[in-house]
Amino acid sequence: MQEIIRDAEAGDAAAQLTLSLCYFTGDGVEANKQTGAEWCRKAAEQGHAPAQLALGVFHFNGDGVPKDMAEGAKWCRKAAEQGYADAQFNLGACYELGTGVKKDKQEAIKWYTLAADQGEVHALYNLGKTYEDGDGVPVDKKRAEACYMLAGAKGDPRAIAALKKLGIEAIDPLEPR
Repeated sequence: MQEIIRDAEAGDAAAQLTLSLCYFTGDGVEANKQTGAEWCRKAAEQGHAPAQLALGVFHFNGDGVPKDMAEGAKWCRKAAEQGYADAQFNLGACYELGTGVKKDKQEAIKWYTLAADQGEVHALYNLGKTYEDGDGVPVDKKRAEACYMLAGAKGDPRAIAALKKLGIEAIDPLEPR
């Protein structure tokens, strides 16, 4: 723990995020969400994408910082614009639901696609559902199936169920063979 603290105090963004999470969980330090959020902000302000996403989520939930959906979306965007797939998925969800941003299905699809192109399983499922339902795009069962297959291969139970509903047997990586 002393090494993490030393590195965080020296400005190492990855160590700052690690220390932040330690404060949130009480791992090796006394739990303090506000201090955890402060360390996370230091890393996020250095452009550390995982910290930017974490800070966004802290703002969505009001963990250690005031609950502020627009601020949460702002930090998710910073991470998403760096190509961080988890943040791209989260930003897509913000646009789909209107969380901290104006609801915009096309913008949601854009961010889901960027995340799905990197194999982000939740984005793959959401895109599959979008194409299956024709929500903001023309109905495209083949594209939906492809997205569900990729998500299902990663163990997403929703994608596996969607494939079964479409009459396609997916390989469930969680079931013994």
